[in-house]
Amino acid sequence: MEYIYGALLLHKLGHPVTEENLNVAAPAASAHAPAKEEKKEEKPSESAAGLASLFG
Repeated sequence: MEYIYGALLLHKLGHPVTEENLNVAAPAASAHAPAKEEKKEEKPSESAAGLASLFG
C-alpha cells in the first residue's frame, strides 16, 4: 500500500515513478520533515463549558 501512495505522490510532484524514486521517497520525506508535536492543554471546565453551550 505504501508503494501506491508513494507512486501517487511522485506523480503529483511531477517526478518519474521509478523503483529508485519509490525506495528513496520515504526516508527522504521523513528525514526532512521534523516531527513537531504541539500539545494544547485545556482545562476541563473550559471544554465542558463549550459542550454545555451546544446542548443548553
